[in-house]
Amino acid sequence: MKKYEKKFEGEAEIKRPPHWSGFRVVPDKIEFWQEMPYRLHDRVLYEKSNSEWVTKRLYP
Repeated sequence: MKKYEKKFEGEAEIKRPPHWSGFRVVPDKIEFWQEMPYRLHDRVLYEKSNSEWVTKRLYP
């Protein structure tokens, strides 16, 4: 890392090669699901509201 920190020192943005491409993923909600016995799973939803994340517990 030190090598590249020095190489790009002072650069505001590091340019990518022209043949590279990609996707930017910006989620507005994320659900976590944890398997529990007897199908009483633990589900938590994080949903973006304005500029903050709101947490909700979901039921099976």
